[in-house]
Order: sequence, then structure tokens, then C-alpha cells
Amino acid sequence: MRLVEQIGSGITRIRDVMNDEGLTPPEFNIDGMFTVTLRRPFDFEKWVEKLTYNRI
Repeated sequence: MRLVEQIGSGITRIRDVMNDEGLTPPEFNIDGMFTVTLRRPFDFEKWVEKLTYNRI
């Protein structure tokens, strides 16, 4: 019974967890196919430093 209750609560749980962690909300799209885009935090400065360091 508990598993059936959890079906359909996934979208709400994803939104709640991402909000609690201070992340960008998920993007849902239903154009032809259901997709969910989850964006992770990205530190551009750190990425540039790593890219520059690996080229030296």
C-alpha cells in the first residue's frame, strides 16, 4: 500500500528536495515526450582555473 501512495508524488518530492537544498527548480517539459531538466550549481571561475591548470 505504501508504494502505491508514493507513485505520483515524485514531482512534488523532487521540487521540495531541490528547494530545501537551494538548487534551481527542475524544468518539466511535455512536448512529445516527458522530460525533466535538473541543473546543478556551476562555478565558472573554478572551471576556468581547472581548464587553465590542465593545459600548462
